[in-house]
Amino acid sequence: MARAKAKPKAKKKSAPKKKVTLEVILEDMKKIHKKLDNLEKELLAMQGLTRSQTPRSDEEDEADIQVRFGFLTSI
Repeated sequence: MARAKAKPKAKKKSAPKKKVTLEVILEDMKKIHKKLDNLEKELLAMQGLTRSQTPRSDEEDEADIQVRFGFLTSI
């Protein structure tokens, strides 16, 4: 008995890929940081605390973020 030939599988169509630049990644990271910051504020509000009442050794602001991720824009 002869074996049936396997049908070739149809190729899946993928969405067109966006060109991702370092600037886009940096903006996304800033958005994520802002969302996390807001979530932290909400959590502290639920606990009845403020930021000044919580110990923070890693105090960050916009300048710290730019220094930390500045290497992305210098590449």
